[in-house]
Amino acid sequence: MTPDAPNRPLVSSPVPTSGAWPLPTRFTAAVFESLTLIEDLRDLVSAQFARGRCRVGWVTQDPQVPSWRLFSRLSFGHRYKAAYLSRWINRYDDRFQCELYDPKRRYDIVIFPKTMGAVFEEEAHRIQTYGGKVIFTNNVNYYEVWGDYFVPFTKPSPDLQRDAIAMTSMADWVIADSTYVAKRAKRHNPRVTWIPDNVNLGIFNRVRNHSARERLILVWSGIPRKARHLLHTCSALASIPNIELWLVSGDVGDPALAPDVLVELTAAAKCRIIPFTEHRLAHILPRCDIMISPKRLCNAYEMGHTENKIAFGMAAGLPVVASPQQSYVEALAHGGGFIADTSEEWASALERLCRDWELRAEMGRQGRDTVVEKYSTAPVAKQYLEVFEQVLG
Repeated sequence: MTPDAPNRPLVSSPVPTSGAWPLPTRFTAAVFESLTLIEDLRDLVSAQFARGRCRVGWVTQDPQVPSWRLFSRLSFGHRYKAAYLSRWINRYDDRFQCELYDPKRRYDIVIFPKTMGAVFEEEAHRIQTYGGKVIFTNNVNYYEVWGDYFVPFTKPSPDLQRDAIAMTSMADWVIADSTYVAKRAKRHNPRVTWIPDNVNLGIFNRVRNHSARERLILVWSGIPRKARHLLHTCSALASIPNIELWLVSGDVGDPALAPDVLVELTAAAKCRIIPFTEHRLAHILPRCDIMISPKRLCNAYEMGHTENKIAFGMAAGLPVVASPQQSYVEALAHGGGFIADTSEEWASALERLCRDWELRAEMGRQGRDTVVEKYSTAPVAKQYLEVFEQVLG
């Protein structure tokens, strides 16, 4: 950032409620809470009448700690995988019954979604001893350590690396959420399948209606410390007039981004910070014009991530500009956006999309079609069912 760069104001407040779709209010949040309780009751009842089905348990916490085993109580990171896939399988397949893991029960299959460490290894061994099958799912590259870990808390410790390798090695099957991670997991276990993350189109069900606009909204979503990746695009953002950048990041009440990141971003473009919830993101995306996801691909951790971050925007019909991370390249292979590496490529891609609303609409349609076909809950759940059949032989 040059010393005389204009310091545009940062707005750290919710998006105005004017427009086609207001953000969730306390009333709509209460309605959603009631609906999730109904879903929970349906899950618990179906689990009691699952005779004849193979029982599948999802381990999302310390398996020795009792819980209510309610999908709706899961954090977003576990909910979009365990809850959405399980509910689809329970509703549309009569061979398997999915539920949150109860150590007092016996299961045909138990899934450990990135849950690792001594206590999980011990539980996995106990399950295998009584004849159950263990599936380990992993969405990050903890198998190797190299490069510049410039984002805090992303470099795996030796213990974490050991735990990931141990769970991968002992599992009866491994599901990797990116092809990059799958290739590395196969060094420790030949029984590996790549299955992407899923987008729940019941929630991400609104699509942007693109048109010629005077001011365009770019959107990025992620945990606050990873906003540091956006600094790679500051010069490109500063070169595009009449844009605003919405950062859907952080928890309600604590949308904290690093001060140095905020200084550079607000010098490049007007920014708005919006605390993340899944339903808030689903309401915000159809009000934006372009989704961006830059990454400095300078270490093993950043190389292995999934396409999930851009898939949410694609589901909302937004064209995407993203760095050449392998999962992004694969997701955009049939259209839906631009892959950009250098500052010049970022500026060129953003300039093309900003000046041509018909291009935004066409790429948005292509991206939405890709999500429906490959990354939505139904096709992903069907791939899980194929793995269940394989692991049971």
